[in-house]
Amino acid sequence: MKWLIKNKYYMMSGIVILVMLLGLYLNWCLNLPPDKVAPIVLGSLAVMTLFFTALTFEYNHEKNIKDSEKSKSILTYNTAVDWNKSPITDHIILLTEHQDLMNPIIEKQDADLFWLFLTDRSKSYSLPIRSALAGILNYFEYVSLGIEKGLIDESFVREFFETIFLKYYDKYLFYINFRRAENELSSKAWANFTKFAEKWRSSNSD
Repeated sequence: MKWLIKNKYYMMSGIVILVMLLGLYLNWCLNLPPDKVAPIVLGSLAVMTLFFTALTFEYNHEKNIKDSEKSKSILTYNTAVDWNKSPITDHIILLTEHQDLMNPIIEKQDADLFWLFLTDRSKSYSLPIRSALAGILNYFEYVSLGIEKGLIDESFVREFFETIFLKYYDKYLFYINFRRAENELSSKAWANFTKFAEKWRSSNSD
């Protein structure tokens, strides 16, 4: 098909010449009058035009699909790569450095106490930890939204992120639910992230 599209103008020129020769043959050799030859010639040209129009449409359609798939693959790959780049790596390092302070509260699943810990302005590390945690959860949400909208390939992301998604889902769901309950604006916080974490976990148990 690609060859046909690339050379379609040459082919159309050749077909036009053949149609005109056909018209001359019908008129001169078979002695058909011009009013009989004209519909045949014009009909042949119309069919040719429709054929190449359909061919061009099909080619462009397939090309758009391939371009879309290529863009999707590139975006998916870049999304995975971003997990190992700043600022995500900075967020991970910060949370890791303060795990000893955070884990006792997380293990209790005490959302009120955890919120106080994250908003304690008397501690220099509290707000940066809150920001780092939000940054990671927001990243998961962006990835999940990309999957939801068909911009990112779910199977690739799942292979790369499933363990990570479920780790953060299990660890911080109590905090996510706490933030959702705060007010109406937060009611759907990180909804796509939790949706895909729950979907993947459910499919694993089937």
